[in-house]
Amino acid sequence: MSKNFFYHEAFPLDDIDIADKRYISRVDMTRWKEQVQLLKTDIAQRGQLDPVGVGQLEHEEKYIIIYGFTRTEAIKQLGWTTIRANVYKDLSEFDASILNATNNSTHSQLTEWERALQLQKLKDSGVKVDSTDPSEDTITKIFNMSRRNVFNWLKVVDYNCPELHQAIALDKIGLKHALLFIEYPQSITVSMLERCIEEEWSSNVLELKLKSATLHSEQNDENESKFVSGNSATVALDDELSTIRQNNSATLHAKIKLNLDKAAHMMLACTAEDILSLNDATKQKLNDGIRMILATLLTTTGRKVT
Repeated sequence: MSKNFFYHEAFPLDDIDIADKRYISRVDMTRWKEQVQLLKTDIAQRGQLDPVGVGQLEHEEKYIIIYGFTRTEAIKQLGWTTIRANVYKDLSEFDASILNATNNSTHSQLTEWERALQLQKLKDSGVKVDSTDPSEDTITKIFNMSRRNVFNWLKVVDYNCPELHQAIALDKIGLKHALLFIEYPQSITVSMLERCIEEEWSSNVLELKLKSATLHSEQNDENESKFVSGNSATVALDDELSTIRQNNSATLHAKIKLNLDKAAHMMLACTAEDILSLNDATKQKLNDGIRMILATLLTTTGRKVT
């Protein structure tokens, strides 16, 4: 790569496809635009201190930005026609990814989430997380991160939950909390994420809440499989109670007690948190439990729940 690299003090901006931002690592574009304005003022006063990286990729004609998007945009807005640049020709996608990441690792503008996405990009480009070869460029070396930290962030990026990713991008949730969430199904994460943020749960509290939510979810699934038959739980109940009325008094009372126990178990599976969430599944469970209790009690008078 070195033989196809040269430094240019005044590379023409017109020779760069500035609109091509395939290597930009920024996600929060509002924050990026604010940084452009700050850098624009600094460059106007002190000049361009650091060169940007522009590259002509293999089998492509136009030069694109490899690193230095903020600097390039600031200089463009100043109306300058040239830019100090490190210029790379016949650059492979792999080498371009390495150059981009290496440059970004020396700057502090990236958020944790933007850096996490860059880790994933590097991994997808074929860059190894770590290597026994000290001369090989690896993710841990480029970003000066531990192997464990890199893999933790990669696991979070791979977890399919846009709501969690958005919370991390907005700095509402950190890595410690994210690692707890990704051990559970997306549905549980989504249902508890907002409360975790609003109530500022510690990681210990979050872990207990997640375990509790999983336990209740499993109980509810078991209850549904036992009590819901046909369109609702009361359909099967009506048939059962019709048979009960044909039996003797002792059997009737035994069946009534059994159904009351079932109904109570169904309703106790709904926690205060479930009730506050007021989701459709919770409403249906409470409704079925109440109807089962009423239907059981009214059976003794020969009436039905309507």
